[in-house]
Amino acid sequence: MAASSHRARRIPKLCRHKATGQAVVRLNGQDVYCGKFGTAAAKAEYDRVITEWLQRGRAMPGTSRGQHSRDCPAEGLSVAEVILAYKAHCDSYYRHSPLERERVRLSVRPLRQLYGLTPAAGFGPLAFKAVREKMLEPQRRTVAVRNTKQVQVGERVVEYRLGRRTINQRMDAIRRMFAWAVENELVPAAVHHGLAAVKPLRAGRSAAREPRKVGPVPEAHVAAVLALVSAQVRAMIEVQRLTGMRSDEVCRMRPADIDTSGTVWVYRPTRFKGQHREGAARREVLLGPQAQAVLVPFLRRPADAYLFSPAEAAVERFARLRAARRSKVPPSQVCRKKARPKRKPGGRYTPNSYRHSIVTACRKAGVPRWHPHQLRHLAATVIRRGHGVEVARVLLGHASGFTTEIYAEQDRLKAAEVIRQIG
Repeated sequence: MAASSHRARRIPKLCRHKATGQAVVRLNGQDVYCGKFGTAAAKAEYDRVITEWLQRGRAMPGTSRGQHSRDCPAEGLSVAEVILAYKAHCDSYYRHSPLERERVRLSVRPLRQLYGLTPAAGFGPLAFKAVREKMLEPQRRTVAVRNTKQVQVGERVVEYRLGRRTINQRMDAIRRMFAWAVENELVPAAVHHGLAAVKPLRAGRSAAREPRKVGPVPEAHVAAVLALVSAQVRAMIEVQRLTGMRSDEVCRMRPADIDTSGTVWVYRPTRFKGQHREGAARREVLLGPQAQAVLVPFLRRPADAYLFSPAEAAVERFARLRAARRSKVPPSQVCRKKARPKRKPGGRYTPNSYRHSIVTACRKAGVPRWHPHQLRHLAATVIRRGHGVEVARVLLGHASGFTTEIYAEQDRLKAAEVIRQIG
């Protein structure tokens, strides 16, 4: 396995063609001639060919009689080959965004199933709409069946439908893939122009499920969960509720990123949403006295270590279970650690593991399921109600107040009181 992956990453070398004395390199089973072997011109041509080949995701454009052609796109390239090349590009371009790579993978799945062997140059608007119809069909997923002690006892298949916005996002991901293929001369430009003509699904104009509006989580539901999660997750919930930061930002907190010199601490995430945009301002999260009190117990660690660690939570959980044990511990159970466990707790929480911890606690508490992003909505609502939309915009890190209005629920109680007095 390691040897094959090494060969896949290896860049083919420039060789000498004995019969003609030319410099040649073999890419994807095709010989590309670069001129007389040993000359600077041949080396320069080789560098250009390899650079373009890597930019295309290690895929070759069209060729004619063994000669490399820069102007003829690969009309024989299949959709599956374009997907493979684009995946290699995404692994590098989105190397810091695993969620985006997963979104691309899910988006191209129905495309590969329906049109994987179809020539990419022949993929048009009607085929694109057929892929959308595939997304509109009921989806199936296998979930674990657990008993009252949360032990998996079996599996079952559940059906669900994708929301309209999810389908539109996945269609946009496919358009971006073909735009990238046009940019790198893998498909004709007319392919992307045709896909751009397909309009997104409109609300109420299709059979797609309309997404539910995300609102703030009730305080009572938050309180019910706090008693059933680990100390690490409890602190993350409290900090996110007080500051309104994003889930990924609270998962990545480290002592080195927190400026504790002032009365109000400043947390500057090393990675944040929108940092790739030109001229993006540095993200700063302000931490007041209540948030500081929550974080103090977790600051006694190396500066580059994450504050909230699932590994520490697992150790503390096992210690509590051992302390609560009534019977004597037999010698065989003094240390029950596996020599080579298949899965080990990570060094930090991810947005998915953080959400999973909350969902599990909601199930135990018997309250409706909620997710960490609703804590951001809760903070936006509280800040906007008490201090206005502009303050909420700054604290949440939004570029415009319009986005803040989406997060913050309108204070309908005040509006009802006003209308009761004047109406």
